[in-house]
Amino acid sequence: MPFCKSTYYSSVNSSTSAWWQLIIPFVIALFLPSAISSSYARSRNYTGFAQLWIGSAFRIGLFMSAMYWILDAADDNGWLPAISSTTLKTTRVLIAQVVLGLAFFVGYATYIWASPFIEVEEQAAEAAPAIAESIPMDPNDPTSQIFTSVTKPEAPKPKLIIMGYANTHGTRYFLLVTVWSLALLLLQKPMGQGTLSLLLLSIISLLEILDANNLRSSPLGPIALALLGQYYFFKTGHQATLASIQWETAFIPLSTIKYPWSPLFVIMNTFAPQILCALAVPAIVFWKVPPRTPGLLNAVAKQLATHALFYTAVALATVVEANWLRRHLMLYRIFMPRMLLAVVVSVIVQIVSCFVALGGVRWSVLSVAEVFGWG
Repeated sequence: MPFCKSTYYSSVNSSTSAWWQLIIPFVIALFLPSAISSSYARSRNYTGFAQLWIGSAFRIGLFMSAMYWILDAADDNGWLPAISSTTLKTTRVLIAQVVLGLAFFVGYATYIWASPFIEVEEQAAEAAPAIAESIPMDPNDPTSQIFTSVTKPEAPKPKLIIMGYANTHGTRYFLLVTVWSLALLLLQKPMGQGTLSLLLLSIISLLEILDANNLRSSPLGPIALALLGQYYFFKTGHQATLASIQWETAFIPLSTIKYPWSPLFVIMNTFAPQILCALAVPAIVFWKVPPRTPGLLNAVAKQLATHALFYTAVALATVVEANWLRRHLMLYRIFMPRMLLAVVVSVIVQIVSCFVALGGVRWSVLSVAEVFGWG
């Protein structure tokens, strides 16, 4: 100070977004679904419910989220004096509730009841070629033979080509990540939506890299996701201090404080990167593997445990550090908030891994098993 320039808010002393940052949610609504659908299309899995959710519902939800922040900025800056502040607040709260309903009701219903994103094409087989046979002229004289061409007609059998077979598990499970990302994007400020969208694209890129190098069983994948979660926590405008908590998030879908929803929305806003990365851990195992691959559930449990162990190690290190520096002048300003953040993140990641991620794995595996059988 006074040479600091805010890039997350409109100014250093403000908690509102600058006007140019309001363009970010609209850019996300235009390009993020297209980027995800292109990843699905490369493996021929952009079909059925994937088109319905990613191409339509997900995009509509992102546009409605962008409209929410336009109305929020109009209310804060007085851009629409003809409309009362009460009307603007009621309208944007209703929009936020519709987006959350679209994510958790329509999105989860789509995820639970969707069939694997595959298409079966029937291709006519070519006629069988003629078969030449030798017929002996005299059965008692094998050296005397005449040769003739005999055609044995065989009915051609059609070929069934399964489009999207190679990534059936991965694309089916990743739909859950997009469902949660819609709700988490709504609860971020416009600048935070941009960084969280980059996190989603980073996760897709990481899945492709791990598959290309055959590292889906390596601990590198879940550890890399944990590092991404830690990095994007700070990129979404948060720090290891109580002052950086965006308390106004509790009033995005609500007019007043209501328990337990208001604290839950603040938690989703604060720890959105870690939640999204924890949800993406099973996708490491599922990405581009055959449907009947054995041992998938064991591999998912192993990777989730590795992911949670990373945060547990960080929490243990910060506890030891806070205890060692308990007489330090900056204990309650630096070291104690770091310890509290590490412990809370570890608990949240384990809850998301055990209940949300594993629950999503169950529905995904059952859906694929109905078509291809168990691995």
